[in-house]
Amino acid sequence: EEFGFSMIGTGPGETGSQLSRDNILRALESIAQLLGSHSGTSPTLSAVLDILERELGMLRSTVLLLSADGSELLVQALRDPLQPEHEAIRYRKGEGIVGRVLESGIPAMIPRISEEPQFGDRIHRRREAGMDHLGFVCVPIMLGNEIIGTLAADLKCDKSESLADARQVLSIVASMIATMLST
Repeated sequence: EEFGFSMIGTGPGETGSQLSRDNILRALESIAQLLGSHSGTSPTLSAVLDILERELGMLRSTVLLLSADGSELLVQALRDPLQPEHEAIRYRKGEGIVGRVLESGIPAMIPRISEEPQFGDRIHRRREAGMDHLGFVCVPIMLGNEIIGTLAADLKCDKSESLADARQVLSIVASMIATMLST
């Protein structure tokens, strides 16, 4: 079975190929094995994000977790190493798309970043790089009924079903991350 979102090419105009059920299952299996054998460190989470990119074509995936006082989201992991400027970025509840996901617990699916005025774009600066034509999906990371963070990624998609497929995959990964963080 083919899923509606496509692997993202590396250059302008590249579209990649649709993902099969097998690709998704292989990626989820790799992520489960990785999370089952490591603690909740940023390098482990970055490795999860690497699998999302390498196996599923999701780009600029990011894990944000609640601060110790629970008032804001902090960048916890990117596929690439965290830079000092990333450590200063914060999102409060209700602020931007990820802040809305934190506040509501409802996933966000944005077909085109360029058409969403609430999209903050502070972490990856897609607009500056000319990558704001992509879609964006953000899901809550939940521990029981408590939202402890968000998992987000960019993807090339053409239909709302594509975003829903990506949301479902990211929700599964977010649940796996929450389980790892709780141990």
